[in-house]
Amino acid sequence: MPQPQNEIHPCDIRIDKEGTWFFRGAEMFRKDIVRLLADNMSRDEKGRYLIEYNGERCRLEVDDTPFAVRSVTAVPEAISRGEYLIKLNEGSEELLDAETLWIGESNVMYCLVRRRAFAARFTRAAYYQLAAFIDYDEDSGIPYLRGGERRFAIRAAGDCAGRPGP
Repeated sequence: MPQPQNEIHPCDIRIDKEGTWFFRGAEMFRKDIVRLLADNMSRDEKGRYLIEYNGERCRLEVDDTPFAVRSVTAVPEAISRGEYLIKLNEGSEELLDAETLWIGESNVMYCLVRRRAFAARFTRAAYYQLAAFIDYDEDSGIPYLRGGERRFAIRAAGDCAGRPGP
C-alpha cells in the first residue's frame, strides 16, 4: 500500500562519507542492489535524499554526499577536451563534468554527477589521481584542471552559488 504523500519513513540505510552503503549498520556488499537503489534516488524540496521504488519511498541518511568518486582515469583521445572518466561508489562510470569541480571544507574535492543532479565527494585516492592534472594560476590564485587548451577553474565552496550542496 502506498504511503501518504507527506509521510516519508527512514530506509534504515546510511551512506558514509566514503560512499559506502550500510543497511541497519551492516555494509551492503551487493553492488547490484546498491546500484538499483542509487538509480532510484532523488532529493525532495527539503534537500533530503529519498529512494522511490515500486510506489514506495523512504529517506536515506547521508553523511556527506550520496556519491563518491573512487577513481579518475584520463581518456587519452579526449584529454584535449578535458574529459576524464570517473568511477563512482555504486559502480557506474561517467565523464567528469570539469566545470562543476569545487573544493569544500578540509580541502575535499567535489563535483556534480548524474547530469548535475547530485554532488559527489572525491575519495583521497581519486583526488590524488586527478591532482596530476591540476595546476595553479599564479595571477588569479585559483587552481584549475587542465583540459588541452582549456582551463577549468576549481572554485572554493563559497564561490559555487547555484550548485546543489552535499
